[in-house]
Amino acid sequence: MSTPGLAIATQLAAAPGLSLVLGTSVFNGPVREQPVRGVWCLTTGGRPPDDIVGNLTQGYRYHRVQIRIREEQQNFGAGETLARGVRDAVHIIVPASYIDCRAVESSPLYLGPDDFGRHEWAINVELTIRE
Repeated sequence: MSTPGLAIATQLAAAPGLSLVLGTSVFNGPVREQPVRGVWCLTTGGRPPDDIVGNLTQGYRYHRVQIRIREEQQNFGAGETLARGVRDAVHIIVPASYIDCRAVESSPLYLGPDDFGRHEWAINVELTIRE
């Protein structure tokens, strides 16, 4: 089984209309300096698991992934469009081996410009899996 961040990154690379490529424009892990325009999917924890009564090794696990979108300084509109497309591509479209996937916010959260003036957005996603 892949990590939750990798599952979301893979899902985004396969999403029609986004034109994202795994390892080139969409990544598993924290935001990096390059590329200037990109999408990063970082597993950030999640709420406590629900164990099946009488079986502490099986139950439902809830993983959180924060998706960060960054766009060039002069392309706010393109970045906002990408962020909305990313949100739509992960909400209720469930990656393989998971049983639910939901965006936590209704719209991408604009974080403002980074130190280099590049626009950034965040989307938080909760994935549910039965282990």
